[in-house]
Amino acid sequence: MNESLKRKHLGIVEDIDDPLKEGRARIRVPFLHKDIPTEHLPWAKQISAIYFGKDGQGANISIPRINSLVEVTFNNDDRYSPEYSIVHELSSDLKEFLKQTEYENAHIFLYDGDEDLKIYYTGKDGFVISLKESTFTIFNDNRIELRHKDDKSIIELDGGTIRKTADSSVDTTAGSRIKNTSKEIWDNGDLVKLGTTPQYSVVLGEPLFLLLQTLATIIDAKYSPTPSVATTAVNEFKSLVLSKTVKSTN
Repeated sequence: MNESLKRKHLGIVEDIDDPLKEGRARIRVPFLHKDIPTEHLPWAKQISAIYFGKDGQGANISIPRINSLVEVTFNNDDRYSPEYSIVHELSSDLKEFLKQTEYENAHIFLYDGDEDLKIYYTGKDGFVISLKESTFTIFNDNRIELRHKDDKSIIELDGGTIRKTADSSVDTTAGSRIKNTSKEIWDNGDLVKLGTTPQYSVVLGEPLFLLLQTLATIIDAKYSPTPSVATTAVNEFKSLVLSKTVKSTN
């Protein structure tokens, strides 16, 4: 038996196209596979899973990169049953991040500079999931924030308040109904459009009735046999015509 198979070795990942899609890789261990073509290297199993899933089996996996340096062992000292795990040397970008952030109590779950994918927790930043500069954050004060790259759109949950910000538009679509319920609903826009093809301007009720009351006063003055009849009619219809729940500005 080759005593060297009992030890751990460094290997270079040469093939990750695992037909079983189980995270296996073909890895070259220099002392053992010097002249063997890549396609003839045995598939090595990944043994770095740290999360448990259904039926107590592994629930996480990370596909290695070609030319990655990994640590290789041989199950039962069998050269055809290699297993590999990551070499515990932190990447340079992660080292730099740890220098700049709050180091104490930090948890780095994933920090992939090539894909710009980061999942971590620090006392300063809270729990962060970031992909290509778009981030989801749960802060230590319980605020939750979803922020698009370059701050083009932001959704923030802060206690009983939800804030939505976009530098272009906010679109809401439903197949049946959109229902907003509140003591007060305020649409504050330079231009508010209602309906599928808005064409007409909304009438401002109070100024309209001021005009009608003025006209009614003139009419009543001309027809003295029926004093104030036009003015009375306008005032009676005012409470029926003006909405008590919808207000607008000029």
